[in-house]
Amino acid sequence: MSIRPPAQIAAIVEILGQDDAFDFLYDYGGAPIYLAGNPGARNPLVKRFGRERVVRLSDALGGPGNFYVPVAKSWMMRVLASRGLGRFEIARRMRVSHVSVRRVIGRQDHLQLSLFDADER
Repeated sequence: MSIRPPAQIAAIVEILGQDDAFDFLYDYGGAPIYLAGNPGARNPLVKRFGRERVVRLSDALGGPGNFYVPVAKSWMMRVLASRGLGRFEIARRMRVSHVSVRRVIGRQDHLQLSLFDADER
């Protein structure tokens, strides 16, 4: 299931795809990164995501130069929840409190077994 990204990362998700965009934001989010217009084969982004996608990313984000990679933790929490992770595991991976996760993805009451049958409600 694809989680709709916020506008600040929409181009990144469109170019890299949800899973690779998640990895990109997880590894580089919160800091500037240099995006080359003509990256070489030794570029770590090229090794990981492929030259064509790195060039497209550079073009989409304003051309070659330094680019501040957004954090986008709320979107990332939703992606992890869509993968079936629980609140506590998401909190550990994202380095936030489980309360923050609950605020973003809501209570996962569907994980709680019902005390009564559905007919009795």
